[in-house]
Amino acid sequence: MEEKHKLCEKVRQQANIESIRERTHLTAEDIAYLLSRSISVAYKILNDLNSDLEAKGYYTVRGRVPKKFFCDRFNIPYESVS
Repeated sequence: MEEKHKLCEKVRQQANIESIRERTHLTAEDIAYLLSRSISVAYKILNDLNSDLEAKGYYTVRGRVPKKFFCDRFNIPYESVS
């Protein structure tokens, strides 16, 4: 349990709204922070989003998803994270 708590704290330190606003792509840590979910759930979401992009013919980078695409799919105002 202690190890899980340390991992959650690490995510909170790495992913904060200021660092998210500076970048064009999101990582699993960012997604976990924005959706208040675990890292494993965030990786599942990330993989699903990348699969959707690949199906549309886009190239993807493992471990990253465009912030705009993420916001569109989760109905989050883009201005709130940019």
